[in-house]
Amino acid sequence: VCVCVCFVCSDAEEAMLLLPFSYVVHFLKLLDFWLKSGWEIELACRSVFFLLRIHHNQIVATSKLLPVMDSLRSMTQTRLQELRDTVGFNLAGMQFLQRELESRSIHLFADVEEKRENSRKRRRSAVRTLR
Repeated sequence: VCVCVCFVCSDAEEAMLLLPFSYVVHFLKLLDFWLKSGWEIELACRSVFFLLRIHHNQIVATSKLLPVMDSLRSMTQTRLQELRDTVGFNLAGMQFLQRELESRSIHLFADVEEKRENSRKRRRSAVRTLR
């Protein structure tokens, strides 16, 4: 089974809703391979979680999926932790660069920070208005 999953998430979810369960079994094996290979980790994890939500009862009842689901569980945990580490490292690097530039009187993200603060203030005032 070869399924192209290079489209918007809502379209992917609609397509996965239409898959018969026999194809879902093959697709889960394919997603396991993707995670082991490190391909499209975010998309693969999102697809696995969506399929689990939709087909939970059938997946639990299928004994031949037990090794696949165990592998998916460990691979999603491992790959998502790697992504978290990468994002954290990149964020720390960007914050370091921002501090270095600001110490040289170059304000790199000043306008973005102002917009973010203004939007927070608007949200807070909107929440207060609703109460």
